Parts: sequence; structure tokens; C-alpha cells
Amino acid sequence: MSIEQILQKTEEYLQIPSVVRFETPFISHLISDFEKLGYKTNYQTGILEISNKNLNPNTPTLAAHLDRHGLIKNNQNQFEYAAFNAKTFYGLPNSTRNIFQKAAKRYLGETVLAYNPNTGEILDSGDIDYFEFDELEQKLFYDVIGIDKNLPKNTPLMLKPTSSLILNNKISGQIDNTISIAVIYQLLKSGFDGTILLSCEEEIGNSYKYITNFLNSKNNSSTSKNKIICLDTTPFDNLAEINSGVVMLRTRDEFSKFDSNLNLELEQKLKQNNIPYNFKDKLIPNSKPLGKTELGRVILNSQFSGISIQIPTTNYHSNQETTSINALENYYKTLKLSIE
Repeated sequence: MSIEQILQKTEEYLQIPSVVRFETPFISHLISDFEKLGYKTNYQTGILEISNKNLNPNTPTLAAHLDRHGLIKNNQNQFEYAAFNAKTFYGLPNSTRNIFQKAAKRYLGETVLAYNPNTGEILDSGDIDYFEFDELEQKLFYDVIGIDKNLPKNTPLMLKPTSSLILNNKISGQIDNTISIAVIYQLLKSGFDGTILLSCEEEIGNSYKYITNFLNSKNNSSTSKNKIICLDTTPFDNLAEINSGVVMLRTRDEFSKFDSNLNLELEQKLKQNNIPYNFKDKLIPNSKPLGKTELGRVILNSQFSGISIQIPTTNYHSNQETTSINALENYYKTLKLSIE
């Protein structure tokens, strides 16, 4: 098992800024990192393709997002929640008052690091002390104390990585979705011979556009058998699922049904290997929506089908998002089984 290497790579990746819409430093780091392994990289707007020079067309494509939450100094010299700012930038509908309040409270007391959006150079730091939201304008603002108020406009601010990723067999940090990319890196080191797609702006619901544009531009029905596996974290309110090491799958979301044959094949392998799993959509009460996922939109807008594999976490979208060593071990095993 290569869990130690995955954790080391997760810690490394968390040091590199990648706030939504300002992911360039992390993209540059990943290009260098994967090319050192001997893989080809190809960056197009919003999507980084990584592939083996001896690509096996029968291997499913793996997809994960590389953006994370943070702040931005906006054009009005305010420190704004970057995801909501990005939605405004693209003219996308924003969130409800309830979502605003949840998002706001996650970051109180956190230290943020302002960085050059092109190079990733850290420019200054400060601590989030206060927030307010403008429901009419659909914007969320923070007061950041101790930071240079003369930072250039459109300067992004990342959450400062936690001092310790591991504590009491728990993994805690801004691991969405850094941990999946670290797992992918380990899969490549182990000889994975398929295509990897790392996308930007998943946290504002834009990543599916970059993925589908890329897939449709290939226009090749033999590409990875038109199968894609999307990797991510999935939130829970308590530690039960995390401690049990369950792997989360889905049969569908609000947009599309997922690949039932791929799910069935994976189920059989998980049972044979005594890996606990569950289907997220089957845990959702009938009175509530099934949720919107990147994969559902990809299936709806391309010729691809696929499945979702997710690692359970608590403290969703925070700097203390938490999973367990047990869950990570099963997540990695499941991904290896899914591509065999």
C-alpha cells in the first residue's frame, strides 16, 4: 500500500495555490510533476490532460478537479469569497442565504495567503476576522486583518495549509480535491496507462464544460471506450462513514443516470475484496433532490458514460475537511480495481 506516498504528495500539493479561477500556479506545478514521471501533458482552457505515451485505449479516463476555495480582492478593494465572485464574473446564478451563511462561517479565524495569480509567489498574509453578505448582490465579503490593503485588485488569497495533515489516524486539511490528485499521481507511478483530465472551476459548476469540450473535440469513439470515472470527496455530517472506510458510489444525479454496467462490475470487485461501499443517491430521502454532479453534466453533454467514486469526508469545503486513513486506503484500492 502506498498511503504514505499519497499523504506526502497531498501535503506537497496543498502548499501550491489553486483558488477557483486562479489555478495557474497549481497547473504549472502539476505539469512539471507529471512530466517528470514521463507522462505527456496538454493544457487547454480549463483542462489539463495527462496521458501515457503508450496509451491503452481500453482504459477508462479518470477525472478530478484541481481548484479550491479561497478569497479574492475584488475590483472594489473588498476581500470577497472567490467562488461567488467567479459566478458573478461568468454571469452564473449564485447561492441562497443559507448557503452564504454556511460558506461564511467555515473560514472565520483562518489565515489566508495572498499570492501572485501567475507565479504563485506569496505576497502577504492575514487572518479572517469578520464576514458580511449582501443577499441582493449575492456577494460574500470578509474582513482580513493584518494584510496589506494595497494589494493589487484581483489578487487571490488561499487558505494557509494546516500545520499537520495527520492526527489520530485522521487526514484533515483542504483536501477537496487535492487528495484525489495525489491518488492519481500514485496510480501513474504504479503504471496506470489511461488518460487523466484535471479540470478547473468545479467549485462553481463550470468544470463539466471544460471536460465535455475536450472530450467532444477528440471526436473519437474509441477513446477509452467512452468511459470516464470522476473522483471527488463527498460530505457527511458525522464520522461514522469516515471511520468505517466506506467508498461512495452513485447510480445517478439530477441530470443523468450513470453507467450501470461499470457500477455493477465495480460492486462485484468490492464485494470480492471486502471493501465497504454505498450509493450516495440511495441515502438521499425521496423528498430531497439527488444533487448536481460534474459527471451527470458530462454524460448529458457528451458521448461519454461513466461512474463516480468518492472518498467520504466531514467539514466539507473547509480547511479542516476530514477523512480517515482507512477511508483513503479503501479509496485507493477501489480506484485500482476500477481500472483493472
